[in-house]
Parts: sequence; C-alpha cells; structure tokens
Amino acid sequence: MSTTNSGAPLLTGEMDGLMYGIFFSGCDARGENCEDMRLVSYWDEYPVQALNTWNRTKYVGRAYLDDDGTTLDLWVNLLGGLSTQQIVDVLEWWDVAVNDFSAYLKELK
Repeated sequence: MSTTNSGAPLLTGEMDGLMYGIFFSGCDARGENCEDMRLVSYWDEYPVQALNTWNRTKYVGRAYLDDDGTTLDLWVNLLGGLSTQQIVDVLEWWDVAVNDFSAYLKELK
C-alpha cells in the first residue's frame, strides 16, 4: 500500500503474473471514507478497434488507450460501504476480467 501524488491510497498487486493497481478517489484528508475505487491494469498499445470490440462484447472491464498504452479498468462505487463479501466479489470479477482480457490480447498477436 502506498499513496498517489494527491495523497489518496493506492494498492498494487499481482494476479497470475499480471500487475494491477487499485486507485481510490474522493477520500477525506486522512485518505479514508473514499467515494470510489478503480482497479487498473496496463498493457502495450493495441488497436482501438480491438478494444472497442472488447467493450461491446464484455460486461466487466473497460478497455481503452491512454498515455500508458492499453488500459483495462473497473470502477466501483464505495458510497455506503462494501461488505466483505462484496469486496471478494469485486476482486473475483476483476480476476476474471484481467485474465480474459489478457487471453483476448494474446489472440490478437
């Protein structure tokens, strides 16, 4: 766990050899009571048409190009809090999305 340049909490991790980050925003001055979190993973740049196809056909994980290359993210609303089971569910969905997206990108090569 670390913090972003703005002082918001940042978690980093690895699943099946793929690195990801969890960025929090809308947090109070202590970095708590955050309004949302965004799970993010980066890849080399892929054609935007392929990313659009992913976005049209998949329910979880939004793919796009930015300054870091190809990005996959998942936004989660934290207002009102999350139960332990809801957090587990989010992480399980993220695991599926990251692995499916990675396999999708390998098929494009």
